This record gives sequence, structure tokens and C-alpha cells, in this order.
Amino acid sequence: MTKKITRFTRYAMMAALLIAALGFEPQKAMAQGGPPSGGGAGSNLQNRVEVLEQGLELEIVRRIDADNQEAADRATADNALQTSLDQETSARVAADAAVQSNLDQEIADRVAHVDAEESARESADDTLTADLAALTDVLCQAIQRMAGNPSAEAIALCGDRLFKTVFLTSTVHDGDLKTAGGGATGLEGGDNICNARAEVAGLPGTYTAWLSSSVTDARDRVTQASVPYRRTVDGVIVADNFADLLDCSDTCLDAPIIFGESGTSLTFLTWTGTNQTGTKDYVNQCVDWTTPGDGANAGAFYGDTRDTGPRWTGTGWWPCNQGLALYCFQD
Repeated sequence: MTKKITRFTRYAMMAALLIAALGFEPQKAMAQGGPPSGGGAGSNLQNRVEVLEQGLELEIVRRIDADNQEAADRATADNALQTSLDQETSARVAADAAVQSNLDQEIADRVAHVDAEESARESADDTLTADLAALTDVLCQAIQRMAGNPSAEAIALCGDRLFKTVFLTSTVHDGDLKTAGGGATGLEGGDNICNARAEVAGLPGTYTAWLSSSVTDARDRVTQASVPYRRTVDGVIVADNFADLLDCSDTCLDAPIIFGESGTSLTFLTWTGTNQTGTKDYVNQCVDWTTPGDGANAGAFYGDTRDTGPRWTGTGWWPCNQGLALYCFQD
């Protein structure tokens, strides 16, 4: 409404200017000649002015209507353009979403393909590894049956699948193996001594001392191997396997355990606390290998390294304050 009034005012001003341009001033004319008489020139001029004013008013209204129509048409065109832009934007968003969806699907498909290939490759690798391990086992079994000592290459390939190493410690200790080996128990201290000597000599693997306590048997501590036990250096077989180690129907050992970790020949007595069956002897065992005392109960079962019969592990009682060696078996 304000817009229409503004336009009307503008057009009215234009009409006033136009009348002024024609040189007609109704009030001045009336002041000079008085009111026009009927049928005179003044009356005709007044009529002409009224007709002109009416024409101007009609032109003003027409132009206002034309302006309003133009504004309405422009608004309609703007709305149509905005609708078109909105539709185009929606179409582009939908197209972009479709492209992104296709890309996401392609990426997912490629990832799945790569995962499937990787899984297949891992499966093939596992199969190859298993086949290689089986072939190596067959080869190592064949080497094991061959006479003489295996080559360095065979030992490197087969390791403890060919044999287990057994040695005598080159160091001697009293009955307090817990302190000597720095273990939480006497048995752990004995194991620590074995592994320390093996490390010094560069022997592979880990080792367990052939010891029993009041609650644990030596046969349950060492690895019950199905392969031969061999001495260090000369490679002589001590026993064909764990069962043979404890089979004393003829002789317990095929050869005495007289070599130290570095291959030196030794003739020590050894702490065992174990009889020929691999179980604990019911002597005090130096209070489970924690005391070096020499009292009435301070003793333990020992073995003779020179013997291949039952005495290799169970010879008799020995006082705990004496220094004896240990048998060490590879795990």
C-alpha cells in the first residue's frame, strides 16, 4: 500500500509540473478576471484542465497497475528461477550421493577382494609351512637313523629333533642350590645353574637339572623325549630316548655322562635326590636343596657319573656341605 501511495504522489507531482508547463494557473486567472462566466474562455480552460487531470489520474493508475504487474511477473520469474535452481541443486546432490555410493561400494569391493587374496595367500603359506615342516621331520628322522654324528648342517636344520643334549656341570656346589643358582626354590636354583653353564658353552636350548625334591620327581621335570640323549663334544648316545634312560633291565645308560658343558671329561659325583626310576629318594635332600648344613638330616641322594647302571643316579647319601656337580638335560 505504501508503494502505491508513493507512486501516486510521484505521478501527481508530474501532473502538477505538466500543468505548470502549460502555463495554466487556475487561482491566478480567477484573481485577475474573476470567476469565469458560463460559456466563456475561462470555463473552457477549466474543463480542459479537469479533463487533463482526469487523464493524468487514469494514466497514474494505469502505470501503477503496470508496475504492480511487472513486480508480480518478476516475482513469479524469480520464484520459477529459484525452483529451477533448487531442483538443479537437488539433482546434483542426488547425483553426487550416487557417485559417492558407487565409490564406497567400489572401495568396499576392492577391500574385500584384497582381504580374500590375503586370506588365500596366508592359507597357502600355512599349507606350505606345514608341508615343509612335515618334510623336515621325515628328513630329520632319516638323518637320525644314519650311523655316526650328524653334520653341522643337519644339526642346524633339525636341532633338538635329532637328539637332546645332556652334560655334567663343570662347577660343583653344596646342597644350597637355591642360593647358588639364585632361584626361588632349590630346584629352580639347580635349573639356573644348568642354563648358566650351557650359555657359557654356547649350547642351544634350555636345560633342566636332574633333581628331585620332597614333592617333585626328576622324571616329571625333564622333557620326556622320544629322540636320543647325547653327550657334548663326542656325540655319543647316552640313551635312545627317555624310556631307555630309565630302563635298567640290562643297563640304564648306553654310555656314562662324563662330559661337561664345554666337552671336558669329568669324574664328579652329582646331586640327584633321585633313584633309578626317576622318582625322589626319601632322604631329606638338603631340605629341598636349600641348606649347606652338615647336621644329622643334612644330606641327599647322589649319583656316580662313571656308572651306567642304577648308580648313575642313585648311589647313596652324601652330606650337604660337600660340593657336587649336576646332570643337565636339554628341554
